[in-house]
Amino acid sequence: MKRGRVLTLAIALLVIVVLAGCTTFVSSDTEPDPELLLEDALSGSEASELIGERSVVFEDSARNYTTTERVWIRPPAEERTELLESEGIEGATPGDVTIQNATTFWRVFDDGEEIERYDIEPTNERTPESDTDVAKDLEQYSISYEGTDTVANRSVHVIEYEPKDETVETGIGFLVGDTQYVYPLETAATPETDFQGGTLWIDTEQHYPLKTQERYTDPDGTTLEVTSTFESVTFDVEIGDEKFEPPATETQPDESTPPAEDEPAITGYVEFDDRANAEEQIPFTLPEATFPDFERVELAADGFDGVVTAHKTYESDEHLLWFSVSDGDLRGEDPDAEGVGPMNATVETAYDLTLVTWDCGELTYQLSSELGEETLLEFAASVGCQ
Repeated sequence: MKRGRVLTLAIALLVIVVLAGCTTFVSSDTEPDPELLLEDALSGSEASELIGERSVVFEDSARNYTTTERVWIRPPAEERTELLESEGIEGATPGDVTIQNATTFWRVFDDGEEIERYDIEPTNERTPESDTDVAKDLEQYSISYEGTDTVANRSVHVIEYEPKDETVETGIGFLVGDTQYVYPLETAATPETDFQGGTLWIDTEQHYPLKTQERYTDPDGTTLEVTSTFESVTFDVEIGDEKFEPPATETQPDESTPPAEDEPAITGYVEFDDRANAEEQIPFTLPEATFPDFERVELAADGFDGVVTAHKTYESDEHLLWFSVSDGDLRGEDPDAEGVGPMNATVETAYDLTLVTWDCGELTYQLSSELGEETLLEFAASVGCQ
């Protein structure tokens, strides 16, 4: 996954399914139907209120981000988190609070001295129609039962799921989950994200996911794994309404919080009609790049955490080629080789792709494709440093 979009997910979003049903029959003598287990966990609305401690780990090819938080959840839509620890996420402070209901998401800092508010899509109640939608969405996946395990000292069913079609761009949570865990900003999955598969550890009694893991890649081979795990959990508790209400202070905004004035021109993922349109927004000059037998078919950029990365996609009769330029570092932590070729490039492999990365002043250039290392190094030399 390109570094910018890694940060989209790594700092911005993990969908946690918080609905759990109570209808799936599991015989002690028969392996349960994994599709029914998954459908029930995703579409149910009768899970009890719960309190727990949860860790969330975002691991990409270059770095890890970890948070540990206390959570209060009242299905289907209300959730409160209080940050206990954070590693790798700039600006995250223990004691920060997020509160979410069906229509609004708040971030609370400094014991309520600063509050941000974001309006979100309303959560739908469970209906026969919504159950049908869940079942239809699950048809896109190959689902398997992997036995039982233990999470937070509770017995769980382990369900694996993978997309049947490579065009599936997001995980099950993105498709049918009714509540989003958002930290620290609410956002959405970006285009071109390639969902590889995921695992759910579903409580055998409550039919509630106690652990989730989803895996993603981008065409350039960057990978991201997002794992959320309850370290402890207590069901059937009564949570006071005040836990799901923001502090009643003068800092409580009446409307959704607007973007900061100093926010970069590019945030999230943006596609451009042409080079002129791109250069109006990208804060650096785009190098000219042409490659034999390849035609440019897309020009886009993403901006996250102050880093902007431009992406050019090229296509030939047999291959795709990606050329990325960033004011951040596109390298992974464990390259296969360094100082290669006339551009002193870093060479990495990921899945079936080769990534060739080199510096140009304060920018980083990267070529990635199924083409071999020798060809990409020749292309890198032809681009040079502009």
